Amino acid sequence: MKTKFEQHSQSGKDIVSEIRQIIDSAYDQAQQLKTQKAVAKLELYDKLECTEGKLLFLTLEIEDKIQQMVEDVEKKVSCFRGTSVACTEGTQ
Repeated sequence: MKTKFEQHSQSGKDIVSEIRQIIDSAYDQAQQLKTQKAVAKLELYDKLECTEGKLLFLTLEIEDKIQQMVEDVEKKVSCFRGTSVACTEGTQ
């Protein structure tokens, strides 16, 4: 038995089916984007960690160089004040 609402009912089912396809497509795209962003985030964290490590290494290296320069200057100043033969031979 067919009713006058059968066409409306079928049209409603078609609309719901289309909406479901659109929502599924949007969900899939959102999941892919989420995965891409998670991978990019991990890569950035790895890069940041590497950069921080390099920065720490360079900081320690520069601190050592500064300390060495300070020691050299102190040595030269003490030699200048004492004007000993051993100091003048070591600075040439």
